Amino acid sequence: MEKVIDINQTTIGRIVPSRRTLYDLLNIALFDFWVANEDRNANNANIMYDIEKNLLVSIDYGCIFNTAMYDYPMSQLTSTDTILASSLFSHIKKNYDVDVIADEITGQFRDNLARCKETSKTIVKEIPVQWNVPVDFVVSKLSQLFDRGWCESVVTNFNDCLIESINQ
Repeated sequence: MEKVIDINQTTIGRIVPSRRTLYDLLNIALFDFWVANEDRNANNANIMYDIEKNLLVSIDYGCIFNTAMYDYPMSQLTSTDTILASSLFSHIKKNYDVDVIADEITGQFRDNLARCKETSKTIVKEIPVQWNVPVDFVVSKLSQLFDRGWCESVVTNFNDCLIESINQ
């Protein structure tokens, strides 16, 4: 029997809606807003589901930092550009107080930023040379990620898009 499935239109019904899956999905969505991941959306979940553990697992972060615009500052996603516009979100949000969970997640987001910033310095130093990753580009994007204005606008935008998606 399958233990992990790829989430798509035909497998959404196999996901057991729970507070945990909604929490996981909102965490993934907020992270996507923060890193400007344009690839995870209603047509492309990029999420696996562990059936035994009732756990969502995000995959594929190849399109972060608004990859279509490498040379420009990151820009905020719109609600239709995110997983919040998906039938997956509609399926999971039923019968749960989305606002309460979103408040928990945004509070934790703010608390975790400092730890992420410290960890990012180590990660950049450990990028293998063989990957041919432009380190100056990564450092520039990380500077934008941890900018106070960016972080505050991410939380505001996340909450605005969440309200829009709930009301649809």
